[in-house]
Amino acid sequence: MTPRIGVVGGNGQMGLWLRRFWELRGFTVCFSDRESALTNEDVAQASDLTFVAVPLTATPGVLAALGPKLGSAQGLVSIASLMGPSAAALADCSGEALCAHPVFGPSVREVRGLPVVIAPLRGERWASWLAESLGDAGLSVRRSTPAEHDKAMAVVQALLHSLYVALCETMSAAEMGPGNVLDWASPTMRLQLGMIARILGQDPQLYAGLVVGNPWAPELLDALAASLSKLAAQARSGDVAGFAAAFSQAGESFGGLVPDLATRAEAALERFS
Repeated sequence: MTPRIGVVGGNGQMGLWLRRFWELRGFTVCFSDRESALTNEDVAQASDLTFVAVPLTATPGVLAALGPKLGSAQGLVSIASLMGPSAAALADCSGEALCAHPVFGPSVREVRGLPVVIAPLRGERWASWLAESLGDAGLSVRRSTPAEHDKAMAVVQALLHSLYVALCETMSAAEMGPGNVLDWASPTMRLQLGMIARILGQDPQLYAGLVVGNPWAPELLDALAASLSKLAAQARSGDVAGFAAAFSQAGESFGGLVPDLATRAEAALERFS
């Protein structure tokens, strides 16, 4: 049997991506959203597997409302970028429940090789089916737990995006904001600013939720501030050897990945220029 797919929040960016992804693979998809013909409950009741793709702050409430209304053979999937709140909201789900986070934005065109993290919470049938289906589509599927996932996202999302904000704030305070610094910037910095602009041009509330809502983020941000303070002290005292040692250690943290990643970055730099 080909499962019927439901998408709650189907007119949002990720909701639209999900609808198109499954429709292109021949699945029947129904959806709900604001002012849609179907309600969230209609979609959950009519679908074998329902994906909830609503804003991060709204996700737990939607999951908690739908979970107890599912049949035992149905599945409910949260695709929120943080899994901890979703896992708690799915505690009373009467069907199978899992979290699945596509670690990419809905603007992507080619999915091959892109990562998706799956964390089964209750039952295994739909988690296995989803992992196999995504793998067949060329995505890279990783199994995890909500805690492991959210701890990793504190680095992948919260730490990196907060660094972008702090960098722009610091540059602007020095009267060398991104718009001004472009006249002075090397090709490498232009590429980096382009990547930063790509993130900072998106929904501030979404990214605020990824940072403020992640319990591992504050400790990491404190550690980042401490590291920057150490580098500032080295610059202030003229400690060339200390800074050089920190620079070398940072490079060594990549292990053997430096040559390959550097080559890819050079290729991206040439295309960007």
